[in-house]
Amino acid sequence: MFFFFKQETAYDVEYGLLGSEMCIRDSHFTPEELAKEMGMEAQGIIEFCLRESIPIYKGKIDRSLLAVVMRAKGIAVPEPQAVSA
Repeated sequence: MFFFFKQETAYDVEYGLLGSEMCIRDSHFTPEELAKEMGMEAQGIIEFCLRESIPIYKGKIDRSLLAVVMRAKGIAVPEPQAVSA
């Protein structure tokens, strides 16, 4: 017996995505890049993604999908912080 589960996408979770939030190009970042930008720990981001079935593909995470899932779970999404070079 096989069970198939449809993975929710950002569009399934929140239908109100418009404009730049719908653009997936250039929205994939490493956990370290997201951690710096969001003021979080990289390990915490990885653990959250694994727990919530957010794909990590080739070491990168879709920032928009991460933010949508966080909002859907009632977690405050930190504002991006300026990263100094």
